[in-house]
Amino acid sequence: MWENMTYENILNDMLSRVPSNVDKREGSIIYDALAPAALKLAEMYFQLRNYVDLFFADTAVGEFLERRTAELGINRRPATKAMRKIVTTGPVDVGTRWGLEDTTYVIMEKITDTEYKAECEQLGSIGNAYSGTLDNIDNISGVTAEITDILIPGEDEETDESLRQRYFESLVSQ
Repeated sequence: MWENMTYENILNDMLSRVPSNVDKREGSIIYDALAPAALKLAEMYFQLRNYVDLFFADTAVGEFLERRTAELGINRRPATKAMRKIVTTGPVDVGTRWGLEDTTYVIMEKITDTEYKAECEQLGSIGNAYSGTLDNIDNISGVTAEITDILIPGEDEETDESLRQRYFESLVSQ
């Protein structure tokens, strides 16, 4: 749309409007006066192209895509927390915290005396990533724990492409 609105084209257009009896060579007063204005105009056209891209669903990203899809009641799916099974060598209280790598888990519900449902405190698929021996965060002595099964997988926030696809699918189905 404004692809030809480059610094060079803008400056040449501005200089073409100056009378021919005025020195328009680089370094002349008129050239030096017009060059910064041409640069600023070129920057504004560049930003304008970006703003137009943010308006349309096929090129919008992030917040601007969310605003576009929200017009049809389609919202980005948020990240969720993983629910994991933890097996301990002895009973522990609900609310006990355990860690592994860069994740932490909190005991939410007792399954048996040594099996528990635990929720990952971090959002997203990272809660699905690890298995193995857990570090005891709450300093419970004499009990070790291991994280095993994924009961409910954690999911990352919906990507722009997935949200855009759902948006376009809703337009087709209407």
